[in-house]
Amino acid sequence: MAATVDIWTVRAGFEVLDGDGTRGFIMPLSTAHAFNGWSDAFAAVGGNKTFPDGIRDLNLQLVVRPRLKLPYLFNTELLVRYHDFDGQRTGADLGREWNAQATAALTKHVSVALKFADFKRAASVPVGAATPPASRSKVWVTVEYRL
Repeated sequence: MAATVDIWTVRAGFEVLDGDGTRGFIMPLSTAHAFNGWSDAFAAVGGNKTFPDGIRDLNLQLVVRPRLKLPYLFNTELLVRYHDFDGQRTGADLGREWNAQATAALTKHVSVALKFADFKRAASVPVGAATPPASRSKVWVTVEYRL
């Protein structure tokens, strides 16, 4: 669900990915990076995304596209996204993640982006629940050239 007013867009999402306590969801042909947090906390060997108890991901996103009248930094976009992860099978708190991104075009061919992800694992896990992934933070700096 999303709503846009002027330069502001607010989006709320809820996703459930199954797990039976032994095997979790596997998505070999898709990306959890775009949907379940940029830290890739739920990534497994081989690029698959999985967690034995499954995940429930409640997320909120705010995007701002300011109208800048500068010779540089046009088509600017600021994005902040929050994830609250719980185990699908047990309801255990798995952790929270913040994502932030700033992008801007420097010319009609060159744009830059700064992207940040911070996943904080839950402090404690109930008996019988799978251990959440380790806390982690990631930063990306990209430059894109378009013909």
